[in-house]
Amino acid sequence: MVDQPGEVSLYRVDATPREFLRLESMPALCNALSATEQEAREAPAGDIVLRLDPITGLITNSAFDESVFDYSAAYENSLHFSPSFQAYADELASRLIDTHGLKGRRIVEIGSGPGHFLAALCDQAEATGLGFDPSFDPARSHPVESDRIQIRAEAYPPADPEAAVDADFICGRHVLEHLQDPVGVLRRIRESIGERLDVGLYFEVPNTTWILENRAVWDVIYEHVNYFTEPALDHLLAQSGFERTDGGVSFGEQYLWVEASPAPMDRVVDPISSADLERLTKLVESFETDIRGAIERWSREVDTMVEAGTVALWGTGSKGVTFLNLVPAGREIASVVDINPRKHGLFVPGTGQRVVGPEDLIADPPTSVIVMNPLYRDEIAETLSGLGITADVVSL
Repeated sequence: MVDQPGEVSLYRVDATPREFLRLESMPALCNALSATEQEAREAPAGDIVLRLDPITGLITNSAFDESVFDYSAAYENSLHFSPSFQAYADELASRLIDTHGLKGRRIVEIGSGPGHFLAALCDQAEATGLGFDPSFDPARSHPVESDRIQIRAEAYPPADPEAAVDADFICGRHVLEHLQDPVGVLRRIRESIGERLDVGLYFEVPNTTWILENRAVWDVIYEHVNYFTEPALDHLLAQSGFERTDGGVSFGEQYLWVEASPAPMDRVVDPISSADLERLTKLVESFETDIRGAIERWSREVDTMVEAGTVALWGTGSKGVTFLNLVPAGREIASVVDINPRKHGLFVPGTGQRVVGPEDLIADPPTSVIVMNPLYRDEIAETLSGLGITADVVSL
């Protein structure tokens, strides 16, 4: 991470964060659907102003305001109803168990939700697990039934540090991007670990390099305060008293993951290298211009599809909600579909469309189906075929 002699250090020339994207009045919580159309149209919204920090490589939403929303049991982002995603999660659990020797060990998951992944880890490894998630409500969060796990409706590390001290493995999947102070949280975790240098860690976040390279503006959402590339994630770990032991990309390169171990907390951390900063700068320079063109192109394509027949959008996670709100023609899409039954009958924030299940398409079969994530295209096409629906399936 230290520049070689003779290299030009861009961060020494101008250490001012670089603004490169503005999106106004975006849904504050894509994964919190509303009970009525009116509530959905009036759902909390906020501006997104992305800036690249030339010292750390971290991209943040400088306009983020946590008072705009509050995570609650209405927050529903489970992907485990998809066989494709479940296969990915099960394979990841198996790999972590083998890599870290988790048989019979004690596992802590940060941001565990109802406990799907934690239960998979603990059931396969015959381990015990403790999950932490402030939005967890056992009355409404559909907790996973497993004798091996418990979930606490609080942040991690908890007020009682003993819950972390005896953990053999700590993981956090798609949590760091939601934290306003990820360094502070990770430092508290490091302090809670103390001298137990054998504790393993696994963190997974959206891969911002993939987002920038693929102009995937549909993955830019208000609830994500931070956007990590590999250099930024490594820098964060170093700042927090951890060091990377392994890492890579997964799930069609859409996810960035890192495994880490405790390290000295008082070491000096260098800025990201000039080479890493130059690569990031080039990626962000044309992002806003290119995504504006992508939004206009998709609006024209949706208009064409609507003229030809009935259009359905499949997937009301972050990608789908952002697409519907960013693409002007998105409000013309008649059917919004999701396989998660907990979303059926609820309404999309911002645009107000009602979410239906796949079977609801039979009464009025679509002629075109827009798939928000290409990784699910085959799965969705098979479902449509099973329902006797012949449609043109288009993925982003």
